[in-house]
Amino acid sequence: MLVHPGAASIDCGDCAKYVYNLKTGEREMYDAGNEMLPILRGDNETPCDSCPKKSPENGEKLKLHWRNRRALDFYQRMKAMPKATIPRKLRDCHVTQRNFYLIGQVMKAARSEIKANAIEEARKERSRE
Repeated sequence: MLVHPGAASIDCGDCAKYVYNLKTGEREMYDAGNEMLPILRGDNETPCDSCPKKSPENGEKLKLHWRNRRALDFYQRMKAMPKATIPRKLRDCHVTQRNFYLIGQVMKAARSEIKANAIEEARKERSRE
């Protein structure tokens, strides 16, 4: 989700019906004269081999549980407002402290992976020139 937000946002069932751009998470469209329509996948294979989820089954495993989603949302809200004070009962809560630490470690690892991917992409781009 953090490293590949485009692919993470695509529903695997929908990807089986329509062609998607895995980087942006947007359906590929074609001009049908007076409107843009999504490109149907038809008999073409799904891009599971190049998708970070690898398969619909694995994609289901990667979805956040609603409790984890709420913890992540809370973490992001608190980080977005550095001057905001966390209520005392949450600040002293060992579960909240542990969750913030774990989420922080995952975010740090994701940032490192994103940076490494960007460096690798830049190298590939330079070698094509």
